[in-house]
Order: sequence, then C-alpha cells, then structure tokens
Amino acid sequence: MLAQLFTHLKKVHRASTREELDAIYRFRYRVYVEELNRQLGGVDSERRMVTDIEDEKPYSHHFYVGSPADLEGVVRVRVWEPKQMPEAEAKKYSPHLLGPAEGRLRTAEVGRYMIDPKRRGSLVLPSMARVTYEFLAGEANVDISFCYCRPGLLDYYRRLGARTYGAGSFEGPEGVELPLLSVLSDDSHYKRVGSPMAPWARKHFGRGKRDPVDMSDFAHLFQDDVQQVVTDGRDVWDQFSAALNEFPDGQGFLEGLPEGTLRLLMRNGFVMDVPEGRLITREGNAERELYIVLDGEVEVFRGNQIVSTLGKGEVFGEMAFFRTEGRRWASVRATRPSRIAALRRRWMDDLGRSDPEGARAILFNLARVLAERAAAATVKEPGAAAAAG
Repeated sequence: MLAQLFTHLKKVHRASTREELDAIYRFRYRVYVEELNRQLGGVDSERRMVTDIEDEKPYSHHFYVGSPADLEGVVRVRVWEPKQMPEAEAKKYSPHLLGPAEGRLRTAEVGRYMIDPKRRGSLVLPSMARVTYEFLAGEANVDISFCYCRPGLLDYYRRLGARTYGAGSFEGPEGVELPLLSVLSDDSHYKRVGSPMAPWARKHFGRGKRDPVDMSDFAHLFQDDVQQVVTDGRDVWDQFSAALNEFPDGQGFLEGLPEGTLRLLMRNGFVMDVPEGRLITREGNAERELYIVLDGEVEVFRGNQIVSTLGKGEVFGEMAFFRTEGRRWASVRATRPSRIAALRRRWMDDLGRSDPEGARAILFNLARVLAERAAAATVKEPGAAAAAG
C-alpha cells in the first residue's frame, strides 16, 4: 500500500526565485483571507499577498506542489541551530521543556501548510510531508520538528506522527492553537500511529546512518499525566464522565443520551485546559468543531458586545455546525480557567454510522439548544439572534 502511494506522489519543488515566492504569498492570500477569512498580520490587500518578516530569512525554506501559475499546496520550513529558536517561537513551543537536550538538538518549525480547496484529500499533503521530512532529516540535519494547529485539526497532525508534549496552548489570531512536536528518528511512534513517516525514519536513522535522537531528557513529556491536551480515548471519557456528574440538571445538548452514545461521542473528542482570557475561537472562522464546557466559564461575543455567558455542561459552536459555509457566528473567550471538550469536525458522520439513533437525538438536542438561545435573545433584545459560535 505504501509503495503504491509513494509511486504516485506528486513532484514537490523548492522555491528559490522571486516568481515562486510571490506565487506562494498570493496563494496564502487566497486560502487564508478569501477562503478561511483569517484575521492575521502581513496581509497586503493591494497586492493580494500574505507574507511576514520570517519568510525570507536564511533559515526559511519554501516548498510547493504545482506551478507558480497553478499552485496546489505550499509549506514553509524554518531550521535553527541548538537554542537559536527566535523568542516569538520559543514562547509558542516552550523548547526549555526539553531540558539539557535543548542545547544539543537542531530544531525546525513546519508551518504555513495549506492546500488548494480543490485538491484536499488528494496526494498533495503526503507528497509535501515526505519531501519536508526528507529535507529535515537529510540536508537540514534536524532532530526535532515543531508545528501547531487549531483544535479541529489535531487528529490529522497526530496521524502524521506529531505529538502533544506538555506545552500549553497559546492564542493565535484565530483563537487557541495547540503546539506539537515530532522526533524525526522515532520510527516506533510513527509505526504505532500508522504514520507514513515510519519508513522514512528508518531510511535516515540507525546503524550506518544518523544516530537516533536520545530522548532520555524529555521522554516524560509524552506521558499522559503532563499533558494539557488529553487525547487518549479512555482518559477523555474519564474526564468527561467525571464532569458529567456535576452538570446542571436539564442540560440541553446531552439530555437523555444513553452512556453508549456518550462514549461514542467522546471517542471523537479530546479535552484541553484553557487559561482565563484565552480566545478559543473567533467570529468568522471557517470551522465546524463543537465544544462542551466541562469546567469553568466562557463568554460569547460579537464585536464588543457580549452575547451570553456559558458554564458547565453548555455547548458552543452549534451555529457553525448548522451553517452551510461553517463560519463561526461569534467569538468565544474563557473568562475563568476552563476545561473544554472539543468534538472533531467529522464527529457526526462517525456517530451516524455507529449509532444512528443517538446521532438523531443529538441533532434534535442541538436544534433545541439553538432555538432556545434564539428565543432568549429575542426576548432580551428584539431582532437579535443568539448562538454560541
């Protein structure tokens, strides 16, 4: 299967000319601004480009699939000597958690990953992933690679072999972002999660090749008890079921659901701790994840107006779930330290196959929550609409 996949991978180019770089910056504008409605810096609306001061630093490298006139996907890789990660990135990734290993390991960030909407689900992503890995493990001699993602994309990155490692989430332009780490030589982990990186790791590391990374200083970072993002299915259920006992009676979204349905629901989720003041999602974001407040409190707001405050057991993100374009109706921020369960974007498809009756009950409950919030907002302020993202 893998051999067949590799045979059909697309050609990936390394950008070196002004034409190629400008085409990448225009592609970013089309995806980030026009498609995803991202609120981010470096937007040049006149030239229809997105760029930043890091793009053309000596340690930055750009790869793409397609041609400058018809890009299919792009990615940026930044490579740093030990302890040379810029301050802004160090705040995101907390490389000090690596302990003494930080002083001997070459690190990189893989970011600005994006694929043309028409090519998603094609071989563009695995093609770029392979070339990026080959570059990092080979020419760049990198030991550890960092990246980050929005909560709804965590599952995709984990399948490639990226791992949570005890670093806290941080706030990006779109809301909460999750930092991830990949040890390039860790083929045992790649095999365990079914990542295509496994054979590539064996190609570059081992007897007669590069020495595998010594993880003794930081292997503990992958243990469940240090994670601020819980992804193991059993642990997710344990945290959810413990919180469920403290939810107020009559909580709409989960009301009347049997334990079997709840277990299936949480199989598609993970739990994250969110500090007070952290933006979780932003109005206008194109995403469909659904969130449940397990503990703490969040506020829903549009512009400068607070729409509602949600506590234990309440759900947000239901408006984007029902909207065709999947755009967030409002922004949501934690007003207290909170624990949030996030349901991945395809949770309803998976539940519909495994438990159709449970899926119908959840859809009914979601519709009722949406109707009740709309009615409450109409009473409070006639003509207003209410939802929570």
